[in-house]
Amino acid sequence: MKAKLTDEDIKFLKYELRPGLLFALFFAVFGIAGSVLYYADKDINSATFVFLGTMVFCSMVYFLINRNKLADISNKEKLLEIKVLEKKSLRKDWEVGSGSVANYQGMKPFDLYNFFIDGVKYTVDKELYEACDAGNELVFHIAPKSGHLLKIEKRTSVSDNGSF
Repeated sequence: MKAKLTDEDIKFLKYELRPGLLFALFFAVFGIAGSVLYYADKDINSATFVFLGTMVFCSMVYFLINRNKLADISNKEKLLEIKVLEKKSLRKDWEVGSGSVANYQGMKPFDLYNFFIDGVKYTVDKELYEACDAGNELVFHIAPKSGHLLKIEKRTSVSDNGSF
């Protein structure tokens, strides 16, 4: 089943564009440094070609890495899949780097809320964990092209036209 992307979903997908941008900027730093070296050597033509080539290459890298996420944002649709909650578990974990050897202070504990669905573990928030029991149906909001899981929510009811 399909639905429209919400503003929150679009914001999440735009946040997921950042790794592609950072990867492209990594290459841009070296290309711009090369063009500056050519410019310092009074070779303006080579500096221009290296700079333009770097910009084209970095743009291609950005769009190749993010093409599926950009397609999801422009399509403005998401898939809704219904899955059954097999098992849920609560586990105590400890915050990395929160302890101190000098003060004999232990690490800060926190709770991890997990759902097991089709043999896959999903970490969820406390509200969803408390609202669901084993056997409940959950609605997975998935971006169709990139496959990103946008949101998990408890299925409430189905209306006559099949929407939630």
